Amino acid sequence: MKTFDKTVFKSVCHSGSYNEISTYLQDVSDADDIKKQYDDIFQKQQYVWQHDDVEINMFLHSYETYLWHAFTHQEGIEQRKAFLFDKLQSQFPNVSTWEQLEEQVVQFFEDKGYYALFGVTPPFPDLYAWKTQRKRTENVSLPYGNVQMQVYEMDDVLSHGWYHYLALKHGGAAGWVSDDGAYYFKDMYDIESEEFQVSLLKHEGQHFYDLQMYPNMKSTDLEYRAKLVELIYGTDETRLLIFVNQQSSDPNHPHGYANKVLIDALINKFFAKGAVIDETSWKLIYDDVRYYARQLLDEHSNALVHHDLSTSLI
Repeated sequence: MKTFDKTVFKSVCHSGSYNEISTYLQDVSDADDIKKQYDDIFQKQQYVWQHDDVEINMFLHSYETYLWHAFTHQEGIEQRKAFLFDKLQSQFPNVSTWEQLEEQVVQFFEDKGYYALFGVTPPFPDLYAWKTQRKRTENVSLPYGNVQMQVYEMDDVLSHGWYHYLALKHGGAAGWVSDDGAYYFKDMYDIESEEFQVSLLKHEGQHFYDLQMYPNMKSTDLEYRAKLVELIYGTDETRLLIFVNQQSSDPNHPHGYANKVLIDALINKFFAKGAVIDETSWKLIYDDVRYYARQLLDEHSNALVHHDLSTSLI
């Protein structure tokens, strides 16, 4: 049997499928603690979240029940939204549409002293909630110039979102960008690290730049461009190997799909058909990858000039 590999585990978690994760865990000889946690959560249905506030606790338990269902059933986004809507109906009896539910959930948490986002992080309805927020200004250098943006540090986190829950805190959305700047969870980063400076600031900074230039750009294109920027500025193959291990053929998974398009392009450029490609293979050509990533970004940028953005370019 294989031994547990955290990188592979995180990659499998990107599928959003409890069945795929269970299959992976059955094939590893260790990771007994993780196996027990999965059994407690999905088989015994023991709640992870507990809160002193009765109403918050009720919401979290309804939300967890939805997560258990979503991860164990093959459904589309609309079906998942309908299931969660039904679970929350008793707590929000006056809502009749998903849009109203989104607004009332955010207001509910704000009334309880939390910041919150409630909507869809493809392909699942999702919740982010945190207690503390601090703001500063960052000047971020990017391939097409600098952007100055507000950066918000989030702390005292109640929910990091569906991926963090499914990966048992081994991974998850560490930040995002909106019209007013970039947000990141303090507990997910060392702000002096390249992971923060490149994978967060430059990644989200590119989103910020692109959304200013092309407000209707599709998520797959946004992620593709930001990941190219990560490769351009990354000093080693660390980010590239993450992309290799977290690919998806489903455009409804923007991060994984962008990874696949990017990695396919690199394989076609640098490797012969049928070549055996491992971590060492990528490490040996990383300097060339960085140069080619800039070419791919320029090609995508040039194509955008004549694209109406109603569809993705990738």
